[in-house]
Amino acid sequence: MQVERGLSPETVRSYKDRVGRLMRNCGGNLLTQSTKDLRDELYSLTGQAPSTIRNTVNSWKGFYDFAFKSGFIKDDPAAALGRPDPEWREPEYLDYKEVQRLLHTNPDEIMVWILIYTGVRKAELRMIRRRDDRGKHLFIPSGKGNKKRNIPFPKELRAALDRWYTRYEASLGRKLVGSDYILPISYGNKTKRTYNPSVPLGLSQIHRRVKAALRNAELDETLYKVHSLRHTFATQLLKRGARITTLQKLLGHEKLNTTQIYLHITGAELEEDANLLSFEDDE
Repeated sequence: MQVERGLSPETVRSYKDRVGRLMRNCGGNLLTQSTKDLRDELYSLTGQAPSTIRNTVNSWKGFYDFAFKSGFIKDDPAAALGRPDPEWREPEYLDYKEVQRLLHTNPDEIMVWILIYTGVRKAELRMIRRRDDRGKHLFIPSGKGNKKRNIPFPKELRAALDRWYTRYEASLGRKLVGSDYILPISYGNKTKRTYNPSVPLGLSQIHRRVKAALRNAELDETLYKVHSLRHTFATQLLKRGARITTLQKLLGHEKLNTTQIYLHITGAELEEDANLLSFEDDE
């Protein structure tokens, strides 16, 4: 599935979790389930977010479609299942002063700097190797859907990366080579850390470190998540006049309508722009 459909490891893991939960709940008899059985199982998810239910149905549909086309079952019990409409939520993002505070209070937390200045996904972040730093841009060799892309970045991130490489190489006792992960798994404490450059940082560690950085900057760690920094990158670029098509390429979106969620505007901006229309003054 990961190879054929170009899915990220995280997406595949989520798929396995949802189908695995169904298998446990039905006693391991996945191939004998009826549409009614699946609907009864869906009923147990009542009260959960529409996106959770929708993703669960999508996982089941993917599994049973494969089983049907492969000849393991005569009928597809998931074909008739409906999906709830995806919920729309305005992306949470940091404003300009909050970004400054986050960066200035965490000068050595390189993952925060990379997220803010490139907008990469967390699954992409952990897989960046030293050879992917091309000086003035990051090369993402395998983004979502196995799509490659280059993300230019400013001198502020260049300086932060160079500071990080100095500390990293001092800990390793050698220069970084192209295959070394920029964000490796590490052991020890703040005063003495041991890095394994051949193993990338885990997703749970990324979440913990971003939460710690937000807390250090006295920002709401319950409101902002790792993905909020990607939203921040996109929103702040748009506020500075970036074209939506440029943003689409930087974020690695296949469809433009995915990028258009960042065309949200705050109430203050709405009022300010609406006041531009006036017929009181002479031309």
